[in-house]
Amino acid sequence: MAKSKKAQDKMGDVMHEYKQGSLESSSGDVVTDRDQAIAIGLSEARESGADVPENPSDNGSASASTSTRKSGGRKAARKAAPKKAAKKAAKKSAKKAAKKAAPKKAAKKAAKKAAPKKAAKKAAKKAAPKKAAKKAAKKAAKKTARKAAPRKAAKKAAPKRAAKKAAPKRAAKKAAPKRAAKKAAKKTARKAAPRKAAKKAAPRKAAKKTARKAAPRKAAKKAAPRKAARKAAPRKAAKKTARRR
Repeated sequence: MAKSKKAQDKMGDVMHEYKQGSLESSSGDVVTDRDQAIAIGLSEARESGADVPENPSDNGSASASTSTRKSGGRKAARKAAPKKAAKKAAKKSAKKAAKKAAPKKAAKKAAKKAAPKKAAKKAAKKAAPKKAAKKAAKKAAKKTARKAAPRKAAKKAAPKRAAKKAAPKRAAKKAAPKRAAKKAAKKTARKAAPRKAAKKAAPRKAAKKTARKAAPRKAAKKAAPRKAARKAAPRKAAKKTARRR
């Protein structure tokens, strides 16, 4: 890994972009391989002038640096030098192409981002008259509804008013037979009253007649002893006087 702080900062920035998914390769594709991201970070650190080891697997320790200085390592390094130089040149050319293509990519991204907004604006402009028409239609509908509200209320209330007016008539019609029956009953009662009174008074009248007829007889019965006593009074007086003599 990187030895200097500058290289470490550069690697940190590159790995941060890799984790966020915004790191792109020289071809413009998003980097998904961790080793590729590390290689890109090392190459950018070298370009910035940081002290970066040649081997990415090198951890920067003293033992690793001493081991690379051995003769076998030197030979391998010499053999690999042209390849590394070719790789570096390829990476540099790729980075230059990427830098040149960066404005175009940014423009494309911005155009893609702005495209929905433009489409939304166009759609809003097209829909503006429709919205205005809808608002005007709603306002007109509300006005007509307000105007029609008294009529609707009157229509609803008309049956109730008619029912209220017709209620006394219906009640009168229903009560008419009852009233007629009551009147007829009163008339029949008036006609039948003398008969009932006559029936009730008939026994009394008969009793009075019989009482009048029987009264002289009762009086005669009561007066008979008195008459007999009056007739017998002279006889008793004569007897008394006869005894005295």
